[in-house]
Amino acid sequence: MTTQEREFIQLYRDADETGKALIYDMLLCFAYCGEDFIQEIQAAKGNNEAMRAVVAKYVATVKAGVAV
Repeated sequence: MTTQEREFIQLYRDADETGKALIYDMLLCFAYCGEDFIQEIQAAKGNNEAMRAVVAKYVATVKAGVAV
């Protein structure tokens, strides 16, 4: 296991239920939306509200089965 994998697992373990749900949603977005999601989430980096808005936008499309 890499250092990054260990850090990710520890981050998940330390997160509360809301944080775990956000991590799960982000993983869905990475897996299903790819580069478009990555670009938008990187642009919002450091702004928690903006990052949550990006995640919400893409999660809605994943759950609806439509592409952004």
